[in-house]
Amino acid sequence: MALVMVCAALAAAVMWKSNLGLSRTENQRDAAQARWIARAAVDYARWVLAADTAGLDPAANTLMDHLYEPWAQKIPMTSLDQLFESRTAGLTQQDLQLAGFGGQVTDEQARFNLGRMVFGSQLDPKEVRRLELLLDLIGLKSIQIAELIQALQKVVISDAAAPLQQPRHRAIEQVIAGLTLSEDQRQRLSAAITWLPRSTPVNVNTASPEVIAAMVGGGSTTVVDRLIQARQRAPLRDLAEINAALAGTILVSSNELDVKSSFFRARGLARFGRLELSFQALLMRQGRQVMIL
Repeated sequence: MALVMVCAALAAAVMWKSNLGLSRTENQRDAAQARWIARAAVDYARWVLAADTAGLDPAANTLMDHLYEPWAQKIPMTSLDQLFESRTAGLTQQDLQLAGFGGQVTDEQARFNLGRMVFGSQLDPKEVRRLELLLDLIGLKSIQIAELIQALQKVVISDAAAPLQQPRHRAIEQVIAGLTLSEDQRQRLSAAITWLPRSTPVNVNTASPEVIAAMVGGGSTTVVDRLIQARQRAPLRDLAEINAALAGTILVSSNELDVKSSFFRARGLARFGRLELSFQALLMRQGRQVMIL
């Protein structure tokens, strides 16, 4: 009886180990497939952004970006069998049911770009005041604002030798993670600021009222309301229309507000089998080419 029990235990252990190895292999397969789906989703985002310029001459300043365009529409999690027919070469309907993705492309120039603040190894005082106003508008306290400005100054000083062309989005993620903030404050801050490879204007067609207010000085809600109401009627097409909407209350330049964007972020979830993989990519559009940064 004892011998039978020992044999049964050994057989169970062998089966458990075999199942564990099989499960690990399946997980590795699912992870690899999910990574390929994520890459395909980013390439799709690049294609949509490139197609947005089709038929337009960027040199003629005819391009504008707004939230009613195809690139700005969110894609819910969708199984690939709903997108492709089962006769797709090399794939079966069952394979396609295992795979899916969802996500969205967002305009990075809808946010306040911390790259505007960098002046050598220091922070530009004018841009610091704009950032402080933005942080106040999204609900940060004075001590939290001072903590963020101090952290940014440390990053700029320690990174002064690095070329400005290098993306610093990872640096700002680390700065935000180190701040004493509530989860709600952290989410609102992440949605309001970015750090792009170069100084960029804010896209008035896609930015939040708080970001626009920070760029125009925020002295009166009337100024921001005029821009919001104007873009709700129809997306603003150029700087002249922006200043016309302001009706002489303030005059902005093309390095402060604009109607077109060069930087976007593709983010979402890729699924295969039991595994879901989150992904994001910072994209830069130059003419009809869209590059991954």
